[in-house]
Amino acid sequence: MGVLVSKYLEQGGDPIKILKHLQSVKGDRPLGLGEHRVNSISHAVAIALRNHLKKHGHLEGNDDEVTEATCSEAISTRRE
Repeated sequence: MGVLVSKYLEQGGDPIKILKHLQSVKGDRPLGLGEHRVNSISHAVAIALRNHLKKHGHLEGNDDEVTEATCSEAISTRRE
């Protein structure tokens, strides 16, 4: 999965779109409770990607749920 995500991003793929999809994957044995709950390996990758995007200023505020507006903002910021 790591190679797939890396190649997608190398080819100019939108990190917000892949984040949205990775967050939606659920597993049969989630780990943790509350805000520290991880539903699957894909969800864990989404958490790491979201933290990276926040750290580098591509996401702002409480972005537990990525919206289309957030996608548009990130795309326009990335192209400038």
